[in-house]
Amino acid sequence: MNLRTSLTIILATVTTLCSSAQFSIGLEFGGVRNNLDTDTGYAYDLRYDGRNGATVGIAFGYDFNDWFALRAAPTYIQKGYKMHRTGIYEGIYEKTGNTYIDIPVTARFSFGGKKVKGFVDLGAYVGRWTSSSRCGDTLLPDSPLDGDDYESTIMPPDAVYHYDESVPFNDKRDNRFDGGLVAGLGVKYRISDRLGISCGAHMLYGLSNLYKKSAASQPRYNTTYSFTIGASYFFKTNK
Repeated sequence: MNLRTSLTIILATVTTLCSSAQFSIGLEFGGVRNNLDTDTGYAYDLRYDGRNGATVGIAFGYDFNDWFALRAAPTYIQKGYKMHRTGIYEGIYEKTGNTYIDIPVTARFSFGGKKVKGFVDLGAYVGRWTSSSRCGDTLLPDSPLDGDDYESTIMPPDAVYHYDESVPFNDKRDNRFDGGLVAGLGVKYRISDRLGISCGAHMLYGLSNLYKKSAASQPRYNTTYSFTIGASYFFKTNK
């Protein structure tokens, strides 16, 4: 088989796929649970917890056939986390709220009947860290605690102060690029030739450290679980 014949076959295959493809646009929204993956080192009293958030996105789809499609969904997503301390510093905590604009691009593999289908999504995402804020209670600099005599496990009110503030980005520390892998599954229902609804669960596994390499801090990565519902409009099939 020569090069011309191979190219002709490839072109014919692509043309066939595109001739039956269907474009769609939709809205997806739901909740997320984000976990921060990091090493606390020797800070034995330091704990990191997940935090709930919200997500909303515009989903663009290109269905090549009944079982394969490509999707891209510019998405607003919250990836927060919580830190708290234990022991004599019980009561010291900080809630961090980070927001991102991410663009997951996935291949969708569908299976099932004409109306109701299950699906599996596999792909990657890129995005940008857009804002950050924090609130919590921290120890006052002039409120020393004697570890030998301090028996209470509750921080006294006069030893802490509360704060609630936005956090400006530090160009030398913060890595505002966001990227990683996406995997998910769900169910979709085709109401008509033009309308469809879906619900799904996805994991966004972050591969980009929140800190730059030059920052002298432990690496931090987000792992985010999203649960969304959505509705899509399908345009007329090309024939």
